[in-house]
Amino acid sequence: MAELELGFDAKEDDDFKNYDFCEISDADEVDDNEEEDDDYINDDDDDDDDDHENLETDEIKKKFTILTKEDLLSRIEDDILEVSSLLSIPRNPSRVLLSKYNWDVNALLQEFLIDQERVKKMINSLESSSFSGEEIDKKNINLVRSYAEKRENMKLCPTPGCGCAVECHGKGRNFDVFCKCFVSFCFNCLGEAHSPVDCETVKKWMVKNSSDLETKNWLLAYTKPCPKCKRPIEKINGTTTTNNKISYFNDIITCASPCHCDFCWSCSGSWQEHDKFFGCRAKEEDLNDEVEMERKMAKDLCDYYKKWYSNDLCMERAFVDLSQMKNVNLEILSQIHGINETEMRCIVDAWVQIVECRRVFKWSSVFGYYYLLENEHNKREFFDYMMGQAEDYLEKFQQCADKELSKFLTAEFPLEDFGDFRNKLVRLTGVTRKYFDDLVAALENGLSDVDSHATATSSK
Repeated sequence: MAELELGFDAKEDDDFKNYDFCEISDADEVDDNEEEDDDYINDDDDDDDDDHENLETDEIKKKFTILTKEDLLSRIEDDILEVSSLLSIPRNPSRVLLSKYNWDVNALLQEFLIDQERVKKMINSLESSSFSGEEIDKKNINLVRSYAEKRENMKLCPTPGCGCAVECHGKGRNFDVFCKCFVSFCFNCLGEAHSPVDCETVKKWMVKNSSDLETKNWLLAYTKPCPKCKRPIEKINGTTTTNNKISYFNDIITCASPCHCDFCWSCSGSWQEHDKFFGCRAKEEDLNDEVEMERKMAKDLCDYYKKWYSNDLCMERAFVDLSQMKNVNLEILSQIHGINETEMRCIVDAWVQIVECRRVFKWSSVFGYYYLLENEHNKREFFDYMMGQAEDYLEKFQQCADKELSKFLTAEFPLEDFGDFRNKLVRLTGVTRKYFDDLVAALENGLSDVDSHATATSSK
């Protein structure tokens, strides 16, 4: 049986009882029969929690390295000194020469071995010029930018004023990286991190939902034009409204003054031509004409856009809370409970993960719009199920990171159970991170395991 690598228990759900899900661990397993949030929190000692945190950090470091401006300048200086020593030339010509070879020491040395005369001529021309140390001493930002931009596996963080760079140790379809400034971005397009969808899908989504098209899609999805005056009319909960806020019931629509046109909401035809007792025949026949298909597609787009926009706002609020926690609340907690701020890193880590969860929700809605076809019922059903489970995970997680933390922020003296709270938060962060990582992996794989399971079932 195909396994979907998602860390939740689906035993209670009849629709998905045939799927096997990997267990997080015996300590982390969710027990729906428990009433407390501790149902999937293991009260292990601090060493286990620290090991878990270090494991997560090591996994991230395997993919990319964050370099500060000082790190970059140190690398630049090392390269300059290496070339200066090997070629017996001053530092400034070494710097300019490296710049011409895109800061690739090996490429420069290889060229020197192949065509020494050409490289020597370049060196002589550089030595005859006047070089001051101003670019290194006073314009380090430009030097760092030049160094990072000319290396294929390195990108500067796009956040204004950050100054860090990210060195990538292997790229794929999506490659989200996380900077020291707590901003995540896509290494490929330098836009906001957007897994589980790729850069091209993001580009199509943003064009489709530009301001003008967004208005057009909403009008197409939720309004119909009066067949006489063409004003848009919206139907809400069985009533219809025009620009003048005049409402009428059922399918008989009367446009506002001065038009007063009576027409059928279902087919936009004149109401006088309809059967007095049986109403609209077109409605009964459920005609799927081209206009109605476009209307349905526009409505689907608007529904997914609402989810995308709602989670975008939630993500922004979570980022504000993260900044508040990092810049203000940690100091308050440190003063109240007498704990070093570095020992409370888990609180910042938790809010970083909350921001990440909202980001995944945001772009998962785009996945739902583009990659779940109308006839893929199993995938749509399973996608909705996963999103519901993810909401439950995040709700419990944020309850701990926000509301349960508040009592420690407002305490007038140290509380004995702060250590227990810290352990719980660390465990919740790890469990939630694993679930969302597995969720993203499943979506990036196109929910192919659902197809595999369906094929295996049908062949029996």
